[in-house]
Amino acid sequence: MENELTPILISRIENSSNVFSKKIKERINKDKSCRHQRKNNVGQWEDVEGYSVSYKNFPMGHGEKSVILLLCNGLSLYDDEMLAIRWHMGAWGINMNSFEDQRCYDTSRKLYPLVSIIQAADGLAASILERTGAEMDEL
Repeated sequence: MENELTPILISRIENSSNVFSKKIKERINKDKSCRHQRKNNVGQWEDVEGYSVSYKNFPMGHGEKSVILLLCNGLSLYDDEMLAIRWHMGAWGINMNSFEDQRCYDTSRKLYPLVSIIQAADGLAASILERTGAEMDEL
């Protein structure tokens, strides 16, 4: 596979991102909404809305669990979409004691650009887009 994005791949990524977004929203709506605390930019704790996921009935990592639940609910996914969901946390999602995890992660990134794109999007969402306007003003 080429390292540069071809027009076909670009259109596929655009279509995938729309489908991916819809699938994630559908997945999130099945989780329980809750309130939890997090530290803001000035180090103060604040209540924020979020979602809780129970691992009691299906104890599997949240990337794998999301893929399996999407497939079990009748949604079809391409290989790159499954791997992008599985590895969306990037290297933070690797069990460093597992040579297999390390190889699978590296291979997924080399074969499918969407894996790296979703990792970047996840990082941006967590560090920038999930901030409130007031938090952005404080920066």
